[in-house]
Amino acid sequence: MSQTIIKVENLSKKFTIGKKIKPHNFFQSISDFFNRKNGQKEFWALKNIDFEVKEGEILGIIGANGAGKSTLLKILSHITPPTTGRIKIKGRISSLLEVGTGFHPELTGRENIFLNGAILGMKNKEIQRKFDKIVDFAEISKFLDTPVKHYSSGMYVRLAFAVAAHLDPEILIVDEVLSVGDASFQKKCLRTMGQVGQKQTVLFVSHNMVAIKSLCKRVILLEKGKILMSGETNEVVNRYIDGGEIGTFERVWSDKKTALQNGSMVVTKVRVADQEGNLLKRIDTDMSFNIELHYQVKKNNSYTGMTLILYDNENNCVLSSINNHEKRWYGKPMVKGNYKSVCYIPKNFLNYGYFSLSLNIFGQNFSDSARKDEILNLEILDGTQVRGDYFGGFGGQVRPLFDWDTLEEKDKFK
Repeated sequence: MSQTIIKVENLSKKFTIGKKIKPHNFFQSISDFFNRKNGQKEFWALKNIDFEVKEGEILGIIGANGAGKSTLLKILSHITPPTTGRIKIKGRISSLLEVGTGFHPELTGRENIFLNGAILGMKNKEIQRKFDKIVDFAEISKFLDTPVKHYSSGMYVRLAFAVAAHLDPEILIVDEVLSVGDASFQKKCLRTMGQVGQKQTVLFVSHNMVAIKSLCKRVILLEKGKILMSGETNEVVNRYIDGGEIGTFERVWSDKKTALQNGSMVVTKVRVADQEGNLLKRIDTDMSFNIELHYQVKKNNSYTGMTLILYDNENNCVLSSINNHEKRWYGKPMVKGNYKSVCYIPKNFLNYGYFSLSLNIFGQNFSDSARKDEILNLEILDGTQVRGDYFGGFGGQVRPLFDWDTLEEKDKFK
């Protein structure tokens, strides 16, 4: 029977929001006292976590954004200490949590390989024995003697994963950072983790449920810093997919003073709904959904227009959609009253990941504009219709399901 290699007991982590720096004088001390009384809040990223991991096991860790996954991995990697609780770990840990973690930007790729090996406690001869395999896997031989500060995020990830996987750690910890790499490299990483897991222990955080199902026999589901469920992969993944709300799917303004408005209109509600108008609590890539904008036109003969802007988790604009093709009311004077405009998002269009929704409204001839950002924050889960038999990563923020066809083309030239 496999021995326990990681044991976590009553683990909790507290953060203080609005924490002040150490005061330099009496007056600042008084000020900070009142700030602590009025402004600071305690936030428990993890609360009373208990679990064990066996040697050679690939354990999946899933949950919505803010569930505590990354905090847990940082504690296990000794990057940040717990507030309470104990961790018992047998063996050497190699972690891949963020792009560039453990790399010195001024050192070359070659130098960082040896630096990471030394941090893991390996001797120079051990690192040299693995060196060629690391370079071949990372596919960066041309840039091996270039300082890594000049690397792209994809090059960072390729080298970081190659180092983490090939320097013989007993425990490999991998966060969602793999999503930065291109699709072919992600597939290679997943295949490697499957091989590593046969002799080493892997903790794997991902929003790619197909990859989780392919690699992991056991999964932990975190929700608001607590273990909601732990057990067989399919059962836990199904609970996650069918469970509670992930993200902010509705925003209502009862006070018009705080609502988005201009001279013509005031927005009262923005929500994500299905085709029947029912409020959604989660979305996956296989689902179509609607973005509903509810608003009041303030006076007769008003002209209204609106633009939806969607951003990814790194604040890159994914798309924008203006309602100037709406035939019933756009560009026409509207009477005073309540209205609802709907933008229809087809299924198999957006990729999985985190997105935020901003809204811009305007009057006649694009004048009198007003804007509000991050009205909704959505996590789109990974579906299966586009994947087929592929479980690697998908690059980009959209992944439409295009039609393909293959015809036999007769060779005309002999």
